[in-house]
Amino acid sequence: MLDPSLFPQAINTILITQLDGLSDIMLGTMLLSGLHRRWPGAYIKMLVRPQMAAVSNILPKWVRVIPLSFDPREPVAGREEMLAEQLRAISEDCQADITLLAEFDRVWASEILANMASSDLIVAFNGPSGMNPANRAVADALEVDMSEPWQRLAVYPHQPEIEKYRAMLEALGLDPGAFLPGGFVLRTQDQNAADKIWADTGLKGTETILLFPGRGPDLSRTLVPAVWSRWAAHLSEQHSVLIVGSEVDKNAIDAIVEGDLPAQVKHIVLPNDQLGTLTALIETASAFIGSDGGPMHIAAALGRPTLGIFGGGDRGQRYLPIGRKAAAVRMPISCYGCDWDCPFDSRLCLSHMPIELLLATAEEFVQRYRATNTFHEAAAPDVYDLPAAADLPVMMLGPIMRMHRSMHQFQKEVRDHQDFMARVNADRQGRVSEMGDALSSITNILSEMARQNRTRDETINQLKTAMSIFAQQNSAVQRTPRGT
Repeated sequence: MLDPSLFPQAINTILITQLDGLSDIMLGTMLLSGLHRRWPGAYIKMLVRPQMAAVSNILPKWVRVIPLSFDPREPVAGREEMLAEQLRAISEDCQADITLLAEFDRVWASEILANMASSDLIVAFNGPSGMNPANRAVADALEVDMSEPWQRLAVYPHQPEIEKYRAMLEALGLDPGAFLPGGFVLRTQDQNAADKIWADTGLKGTETILLFPGRGPDLSRTLVPAVWSRWAAHLSEQHSVLIVGSEVDKNAIDAIVEGDLPAQVKHIVLPNDQLGTLTALIETASAFIGSDGGPMHIAAALGRPTLGIFGGGDRGQRYLPIGRKAAAVRMPISCYGCDWDCPFDSRLCLSHMPIELLLATAEEFVQRYRATNTFHEAAAPDVYDLPAAADLPVMMLGPIMRMHRSMHQFQKEVRDHQDFMARVNADRQGRVSEMGDALSSITNILSEMARQNRTRDETINQLKTAMSIFAQQNSAVQRTPRGT
């Protein structure tokens, strides 16, 4: 636990930054529950990316979701002043007695706003900073002190996210084992919308397995569409199946539907802002099978039988589903742990999963968790590890991945150095420009002084001439005899 003297005497507002994806936000709901337990009268604010604004539809009223007006993952160069103004405007809503940076890989916008929140206590993980020369220019425009006087919690990069959040709960003086993801609140309108979907599709939720194959517009972090099509067809031989996705997953849904699905397999695409409806659908379904992502974590937290499909970017363990009926399937190969920086044309850990083993795993999962109502300790999901496909050169994958990552790291260091040198050069050019302006000003002053000196000399010469003429006239007057 942190030193009690670090905590403010009165804690009325708490800010949590969650500028990651939906998975992080859903797992991080255990933080919300813990904070509300310790400070029930505190108003909790949660900062999210604009795409995550819909999470407010499933969170309690004592949580206020504050979406950024821009996506911090987008390029900063050329927009520094505009982004500074947007952060200045939103910082008024981010004032808090305590600020928690809940991202392990910190996001630059979170770091800036944390230092603008006027908090007496700021707590962050010991992960890497998101600051770089480009976005540091935004902090400079805001005149924000980025010295980071924060309390740092030591965790490991590939440690499961639930363990990271438990470390933060323990630091705040809470029992880390007393809280799990969840605590969702469903609105009546979302429950009604889900009921209408079941009615329109002619399916009964209590008898239907939801398939959620999407992982955003990029299909590279999910199974290939043909596998999903075959899997859906296989399941539909014994169960009702509904394929679900959001608008952002439409590419995946379309590709799967084109795979000659049986007529009894239904599919639906929900608007991106209807997370509440999706949650209500999941709650009323008999089971959930889907890609590693936010909806999978919602299903697990709701206690639905949940099977998540995992690739190796996060070693297949950082984002495991947390729930008493949750399980995961993965195919560990030697290039696991690539942080999704894959050197191959397709992510082999997903694209080469043996389809027959997947089908068998799904049958075992459905039988165990849906038919027999088995459950386990929530934070210890079952994991089905499939053997590597026979056509994969397993021994070579690891070295290729490590060489690829080393090259990318070198390229990043070169880009960072180039950015630094560009900033130094811009600063130098600015100084040279200022010196040039100063020299130009001095030159103008000297030119004006020279002109004034010439004018003065001309005036003096004129006076001298006039005095000489006056002296000559005076001398002539003196030589003229009187009486003449």
